Amino acid sequence: MVLIKGERYCLTYMEFGLNVAPSIMQRIVDTILTKYERIQQAASAYIDDVYVDKEIVPALRVKEHLHNFGLLSKKPERLWNGTRVLGLQVWEEDNVLCWKQGNEITGMLFVVTRQNIFSLCGKLVGHLPMGGWLRIAVAFIKRRVSDVTTGWDNKIYDASFNTMIREVLTRVHKEDPAWGRWCVDSQDRSVWLDISSLAIGMSLVHDGALVEDACWSHPQKGSQHINLAELNAVIKGINLAILWKTTTLRLFTDSACVHKWISDTLTGWARVQTKAMSEMLICRRPGTIMSLVNEYALSMEVPGQIQHKQGRLFNKVSSKIA
Repeated sequence: MVLIKGERYCLTYMEFGLNVAPSIMQRIVDTILTKYERIQQAASAYIDDVYVDKEIVPALRVKEHLHNFGLLSKKPERLWNGTRVLGLQVWEEDNVLCWKQGNEITGMLFVVTRQNIFSLCGKLVGHLPMGGWLRIAVAFIKRRVSDVTTGWDNKIYDASFNTMIREVLTRVHKEDPAWGRWCVDSQDRSVWLDISSLAIGMSLVHDGALVEDACWSHPQKGSQHINLAELNAVIKGINLAILWKTTTLRLFTDSACVHKWISDTLTGWARVQTKAMSEMLICRRPGTIMSLVNEYALSMEVPGQIQHKQGRLFNKVSSKIA
């Protein structure tokens, strides 16, 4: 959004140079780091942030190397002492690197508009892998704002929005859920899934620590069979794990039907059988799951105990494919 001679203009798409600038910068830094083999082994870059393993090459040597190619850099900072990386605050806790939000969210909005609220919500969780309850709260506020406004600059006179924003900010200052482990060195992960009539939720877990969470609302309430939504959530969970370069995956679901279907598909014991209204769509999902497992060489396991809604435990035979 720009203001020229008193007129407001909205950029509907990014120009070519702005659109590819981060990718170009990433490629330039990567290319420079490959000019020297030892530096290539020790350094890893993400756009304008460079991480250096000091046991291989001193950080000052990498700084000099970048300077020789015309790239200026600030004084090296040690992650274990606490620093800011990629807009996040990183520090050491119990010999493990952790991260939290790096930007301070303070004060209330003087002018409550759709644009200001969306901007505030983006600063809270827009770029973070972990959001917890905050992700749900932000999504609810954005949906409410979209329902009562038609443009980005429409002022909102409903006092309930100030109340919601105040409650969210107050709780964030007391118990911000947007934090997690910085280094995830293993490729062994677990995905936990939960489905309701309103939304899909999942969490990616590594060694007992949450790595990433996500939630999606259903396109239309009641438009999908619940088992079809469960299978869609499984596919989303596998995709999320693949993005983290997972090789060993444990998938947890509280749906007895989905548990049996995936188990039978992975082991080849039986075909998926259902007489639901979405029968053909349901039968296609296990095939897609199997294709993902084979394509990415996943070792996938569906644990043998699932929790029933009334508290009873159903013991199932664990299914495993390597």
